[in-house]
Amino acid sequence: MTTRYILWDFGDTLVDQDWMLRAPENFPDWPQAWTEVARGSAEHAWYVNEVTCEDIAARVSKLLGMPVADAMKHIRHCCSNIRFFDSVLIAAINCPLPRAIVTVNPDVFTKFVVPRYQLDRLFPIIITSWHEASEDKVALCTIALKKLGGREPGEALLIDNNAKAVADWENIGGQAYLFEGEDKFVADLKTSLKILQ
Repeated sequence: MTTRYILWDFGDTLVDQDWMLRAPENFPDWPQAWTEVARGSAEHAWYVNEVTCEDIAARVSKLLGMPVADAMKHIRHCCSNIRFFDSVLIAAINCPLPRAIVTVNPDVFTKFVVPRYQLDRLFPIIITSWHEASEDKVALCTIALKKLGGREPGEALLIDNNAKAVADWENIGGQAYLFEGEDKFVADLKTSLKILQ
């Protein structure tokens, strides 16, 4: 089936997803506390909108003995200092096919990341797990496909660093590319990813 749409994952596909691990001044244990809460005990609940960014900040603050307001300020700061994979972003923007971001991400992504980088101008459709209350990548991709005007999974190419997400999308008939780093991606633009140019 002809590729008509491109579905882009975000973390570790378009960007380095460790942007929240920078420690603020006077709180060197931030990365450990953040990992314990946001990537540990509260991860699923946060990603499906059962808890909010403010809840996460409060839990991390408690571990560190840090004012909650300072934690929120640091979260916003981190969300304003994300390292994009430049060649991947350029390929995404320059691709002539309609595109969407489909990401398992919490509310902080929509509150801070999207407006800071004006992602909604670059990607007309952005589907997030927190907004849809689901971490099921196939379900999220299906929503994105419909919003782009597509009908069949085979019309859409998912570009994602998560092998399970790639396999799951392929299992229902979708097209998929496993992102394994910027260098390999750039090389593949000449072969398996020619469709992006």
